[in-house]
Amino acid sequence: MTPVPAIEHSVELEGQPRDFLERYYECRYVLDRRRPGHDYRLLFHSNGLIALMLAPSHPLVASGATVTGIDFQVTEHTNRLENKVSGKGKRGAQLVTGDAPLFSVTCADGERYVIPACVRGKLVQLNERLRAEPQLLVSDSGGAGFVALILPKLGTSRAQMAGTLQPAEYAARRSAASAADR
Repeated sequence: MTPVPAIEHSVELEGQPRDFLERYYECRYVLDRRRPGHDYRLLFHSNGLIALMLAPSHPLVASGATVTGIDFQVTEHTNRLENKVSGKGKRGAQLVTGDAPLFSVTCADGERYVIPACVRGKLVQLNERLRAEPQLLVSDSGGAGFVALILPKLGTSRAQMAGTLQPAEYAARRSAASAADR
């Protein structure tokens, strides 16, 4: 009887194996309509969940700003940290629109940035780690410094993705914008 090879030797893979994000998420970008260059990265999971992050071109990330504080109190009556979610239906989650503020960021140079949700849905998780380590928003914007997880209404994730840019489109727009700024 012929010995069966170990599974990792039974298949030939071309190139490097894909990382976790590439395998399970589809990366897209949204350009902020209110302030040029304030761009956001959205990771669409196959289960509909959307992870929101700052894009590399966002002024906070691009400048390497020093974040001194994050304020989750977005209105007199709305504190995003009071978002308590439970169960499969995500009961208690705050509903957000694309323009809804999630929090504001204050920097050492006095600049203040309001970070919007960018998509419609239920705010499933806000990155509370940013309270203790606000600089993660800049130093690890594509990982531990993520902004939030949002769950769109069932069946609307693909429609919301339609209004975003693929990575190649985003890179082309950013390089065209920086060429125009010179």
